[in-house]
Amino acid sequence: AKANQLAHYLRGMGVGPDQIVGIMVERSPEMMIGVLGILKAGGAYLPIDPSYPEERIRYILVNSRTSILITHDSLHMKCVAPDDIQIVALDRNRIVIQEEVNENPRTTVTSSNLAYVIYTSGSTGKPKGVLIEHNGAVNMAAAQRKVFHLNDCDRILQFASFGFDASVWEFVMALSSGGAICLGNNDNLIPGERLAYFIQQSRITVATLTPSALSLLNPDDPALQTLRVVIVAGEDCPEQLVNQWLQQGCQLYNAYGPTEITVCATIGQMAANIVNIGRPIINKSVYVLDSNRKLVPIG
Repeated sequence: AKANQLAHYLRGMGVGPDQIVGIMVERSPEMMIGVLGILKAGGAYLPIDPSYPEERIRYILVNSRTSILITHDSLHMKCVAPDDIQIVALDRNRIVIQEEVNENPRTTVTSSNLAYVIYTSGSTGKPKGVLIEHNGAVNMAAAQRKVFHLNDCDRILQFASFGFDASVWEFVMALSSGGAICLGNNDNLIPGERLAYFIQQSRITVATLTPSALSLLNPDDPALQTLRVVIVAGEDCPEQLVNQWLQQGCQLYNAYGPTEITVCATIGQMAANIVNIGRPIINKSVYVLDSNRKLVPIG
């Protein structure tokens, strides 16, 4: 209902298909309300981590030609946004947003319209905005449900930073399957005992972690017994780590892919002493090339 109200409010500001709307909020329910509100309004969301340096935030806002930024007053005061950006402060504008209807808005968005924009580090040293369409996100959701057998009883860990595409992977996984997304905060997501306790308290069933973060958890810890699927991504996964976690009894997957192709290109289920990046997800193709960018033979 709150996302619908925000969507109608944004519609009133002129938000529609392919319009980029920035969102800079702390990890909170407002983060999801903001993302869903932008998408329901027909726009594309641009996540900005509040911990970014002010110079980087300003560069992203200017480079993306964002005309609207959703945030909180306290965060807005930390960064000097360009003068031509309209600020929607979820706390200050709360009363007027709540006056909007809470029904789903009608949309004219198609599969080829933008869903979100992610700024990567960029090979040139300057952040690079990657534009992702709805068809990529929808395809990823279908692949996740098929591979991980997701259902409405699953509880998904939201571990990744808001500004990374791995957060999109987690949002889509939970919301498209009817499951719960468990946000936590920066303190209880610190890999180790705090993260293990949060997994136990939130009854997490599916978690996506980097191998370096996973290595700080003890697979024999009783607090982790709710985990049925663990996905590693973002780094090479050591074979020893794979073998340790397979003994825990959960299903272990390796996911690989760059931001440009909607987070994930291939997924592989790992077995003892076998670490690979698997095969292409549905509706994707993968080409294995040599150093001259020529196709290599099978094997």
